[in-house]
Amino acid sequence: MKKLLFTLTMLCCVSAFSLSAQTQAALDLAGFIGEPPGELSLWIERTPEQASPMDLAVTTTLRSVGTLHAETTGPLYEVSLQSQNGFELVHTADSSYKVAYTFDIDAPYSQIAEASYNNGWPGTDSFVFDSWADEDREYNMLVSFTGVDPASYQAGSYTDTITFTIIAL
Repeated sequence: MKKLLFTLTMLCCVSAFSLSAQTQAALDLAGFIGEPPGELSLWIERTPEQASPMDLAVTTTLRSVGTLHAETTGPLYEVSLQSQNGFELVHTADSSYKVAYTFDIDAPYSQIAEASYNNGWPGTDSFVFDSWADEDREYNMLVSFTGVDPASYQAGSYTDTITFTIIAL
């Protein structure tokens, strides 16, 4: 009886182990021709004031919302950005309520010295704002919008997400 109980216990343990075993693994491969690619990184720094929510009932001009840092070990790079909501802050519960804004990048070292992005210009929600830089850069990010009438808009939170991407050229 003890032997049967021991055998059943071991069988359960082996079965449990085999059910939890990983059945897949991935291996990413990368290659290059010519010079090996350098390292690139992108990160955003925000003060508590820059990260605080904005009062959308008050017209705001060039409010700093953070600093974008692009770092490189030497390769030329390009930075692009994409707005999830087409440069509109959208109510979290009812997407029919939207507040358009302009997103400015103070990029003194870029080909476009200062770039403004908003809904409909230049007709897309994705842009490249800097290219061919070969050293670390900082870009001040600013938001402007016309205040809306609170009686005409649903109260609550309005959000948008802007995704930045850096690639080597």
